[in-house]
Amino acid sequence: MSSLPIDPRDWSLDHIITHLEKKKGKAFIEDDGVHEKFNTQKIKGASFLLLNEEMLSCKPGPYEFPHGTSLEIVQIIKELNQEREQGG
Repeated sequence: MSSLPIDPRDWSLDHIITHLEKKKGKAFIEDDGVHEKFNTQKIKGASFLLLNEEMLSCKPGPYEFPHGTSLEIVQIIKELNQEREQGG
């Protein structure tokens, strides 16, 4: 896969998964079905950056991730948003 676009708002689902795997490992993605759930909901860069812990862990809901998984994803989203706000 080619390198990630600089602005995460431009990321595809594959870019998001690549970044999550880099940060948390392949098992993190596979254990909770992150790829499948994000694919079902048509998550791409801009929508990924808007996700929060409640959206990711709410039951019933489209993702229903365990709270730990949700918090880890939200932390990565916060880091990406901060980097973007600081200009890279």
